[in-house]
Amino acid sequence: MDAEKKSSTPRFLPCGETAFSVEFGNIIDLEVNRKVHALSRRLAEARLPGILSLNPTYRSLFVQYDPWESSYEQLILEIEKLLEEPEGPLKDERVMNIPVCYGGEYGPDMDEVASAHGLTVKEVIALHSAPLYHVYMIGFTPGFAYLGGLDPRLFI
Repeated sequence: MDAEKKSSTPRFLPCGETAFSVEFGNIIDLEVNRKVHALSRRLAEARLPGILSLNPTYRSLFVQYDPWESSYEQLILEIEKLLEEPEGPLKDERVMNIPVCYGGEYGPDMDEVASAHGLTVKEVIALHSAPLYHVYMIGFTPGFAYLGGLDPRLFI
């Protein structure tokens, strides 16, 4: 993997006067995303003064803070210290079963997807329901999960 795309050293980018982003790379990658979530958990556990919210994304952690309680510079120093510590085992990884409805009013494009790939509807369902998907992040719509792990034979 190219060093420019997946970095072991995160970048800190100011986002206005009360937030910054900690970027771990510029690609969608499971290892990068796990680093994002690991830092988010560590910061939540550390309860550093001034942090108002933590928003993990595919490849970065958005940190909003209260500048009256902590400065950008102080928070960066604290985060750098946390990042120097070895990562412990992954926590909070769990499997959730999500019921899915295929075709009809719930998937009016099912026949088109199958046809585009030269598959039957049953084959599309089998390929789609087989993998364990990784939740990279929760989106802007409440509860909307951005998943990874789709079989490439279903890319469209």
